[in-house]
Amino acid sequence: LAGQFQSQQVSLIVLSLGEDLFFDGARHPSVFVNSFHLWRAAWMCGYLGARRFGPRAATLVSLHEAGYGLTFAFQLGLEAANGTLLQTAVTHQHSSTEDPSRFITDVAAHEPDFVWAAYSGKEAISLLAAWEASGCKQKIPLLGLPPLVDDHIRKVAGDTAIGTYVVSPGPHRAEAEGMATALARAIGRPPHPYAMLAYESAHLIAA
Repeated sequence: LAGQFQSQQVSLIVLSLGEDLFFDGARHPSVFVNSFHLWRAAWMCGYLGARRFGPRAATLVSLHEAGYGLTFAFQLGLEAANGTLLQTAVTHQHSSTEDPSRFITDVAAHEPDFVWAAYSGKEAISLLAAWEASGCKQKIPLLGLPPLVDDHIRKVAGDTAIGTYVVSPGPHRAEAEGMATALARAIGRPPHPYAMLAYESAHLIAA
């Protein structure tokens, strides 16, 4: 699309949670990408997990999340800290509510130092319940990204979400933090990342 927008002398603003990496080769003068940088947080999960808990990691990923580049970003961060990925198990292959217990048992049998989980929505609720029921919660640290423990998930998951480690992208500048505060005040609650990206983009257009 970039060439079409350039020929019309119009800028395209793209909003992305950052589930996939944008490489330098994708840069274009007519396209501006406003990203939540989830892939950066996934990279940090691998790097910090290996530094804090040990170098041996495994991943649990729902089929819905497996199509993104987040697991790849996690592995790059893990390897940057001299860690090793023992196994990746893809769960919820047939429905969003199926029991992932057998995958958890298999992953735990490899005795990882920690497990990284890529989940959201109903799959996250299912995973958190099965993780606690398996007894792994007391033995193996579980790391994830913000969608794993979104507000609506915690309301349903309850105590099963407690104890999960989450790495979240934060504001890079004081200006961005001020925008987040202003939007939260306007809508009466912490903004969802998509809402924050839209709000920032409106300010960008106005500027």
